[in-house]
Amino acid sequence: MRQNEQGFTLLEILAAIVILGFFSLAAGTFFTQSAMFANSVEEEVDRTNLNQAILYQVVERENTLALSQSCDLLPESNSFFDFLESDENGRFVEGNNERLYPSVTKCVPANVGRTIVTVGFYNQQNRLVSEMHELITR
Repeated sequence: MRQNEQGFTLLEILAAIVILGFFSLAAGTFFTQSAMFANSVEEEVDRTNLNQAILYQVVERENTLALSQSCDLLPESNSFFDFLESDENGRFVEGNNERLYPSVTKCVPANVGRTIVTVGFYNQQNRLVSEMHELITR
């Protein structure tokens, strides 16, 4: 009797399935990590853009902000905060499912001739998540 030797054996099929499973697991892990990294980079870019937007508003209105010649937090009455929503914790912007609360500090050190503006964003747990500085020459 002749045996039919065409096709694959059960052992060959199982080996192929195991090898394919390893490659699928590696690819799945890689794509999951890539997605998580892309999400964290997107959050950082969003925070940087928010910092730059508020810094731009502060720099544009720097001459109209009445503060002492030391370091002060800008009061929320300044008009550049008007576009932000507010809740019981103060003015905030919302992005990536979190609320970020800005803090703007203007510092005019004596005899330096420059104004240092610092914009920071705090999360709802009052933890600093992003900060940016700008030097303004008078």
